[in-house]
Amino acid sequence: MFTRDVMLRLKVKGRVAGVAVVIPNRPEGAQFSPHLKCPNTGSGVYSPDYGPEFVNCNKTLWNPDGNELSYEDFPFPVFLLKDDNETQVIRKVRHHKLQVTSFCHKSRHPE
Repeated sequence: MFTRDVMLRLKVKGRVAGVAVVIPNRPEGAQFSPHLKCPNTGSGVYSPDYGPEFVNCNKTLWNPDGNELSYEDFPFPVFLLKDDNETQVIRKVRHHKLQVTSFCHKSRHPE
């Protein structure tokens, strides 16, 4: 599951080469937003200068599903796969790579 908690755990692992995120064919129950819960927090209407009742979206939370992932710095690439065809291509490449690796190993180390 592509959540903030999972991504932060992967970030501290240090052994992740990349993450592939697949958009599900049918929407899940929850919405997703990688942005802030309060856009432009600390500026404009949401600054302390405008009034304490509006600071950091005190009255209205504009983006309740925001998880701030787009504001994190991940030391690995994150790829978005939009459909099943893209995941099939990756599976075929992986399968082919495993076959080539197995063939190369066998040719170097005959029984």
